[in-house]
Amino acid sequence: MNFIEALILGFVQGLTELLPISSSGHLVLFQYFLNIKQPGLILEVILHMGTLTSICIYFWVDIKKLITTSISGSFKSRKKIYCVFISILPVITFGLLFGNLIDKLFSPTLVILMLYINALILLMTYF
Repeated sequence: MNFIEALILGFVQGLTELLPISSSGHLVLFQYFLNIKQPGLILEVILHMGTLTSICIYFWVDIKKLITTSISGSFKSRKKIYCVFISILPVITFGLLFGNLIDKLFSPTLVILMLYINALILLMTYF
């Protein structure tokens, strides 16, 4: 993979991550249609870490306030932090147990099918 291909995938990640569509699915499709070969999931993890970093920078004041108030004893702040960690546990568990299967299933055909299903669900919210 060259710099331009990485730049394209970074742009796709940045454009689709915060929308109610699958940024990972779009990365799979762009890699397929542009015939981009990359080793494993390394680039996708790096792209998602970039997104996480930018979100943390944008919300730094809120994150800092949440951490500060939870340290000073605010039950409400601690509860929010606990809820974030609890919400991560199923994803970690599912990923560790079924990661290889999920990686094999992430084919362009399945991604397209799931994006269509997602689009139908999103359209149904307007009616």
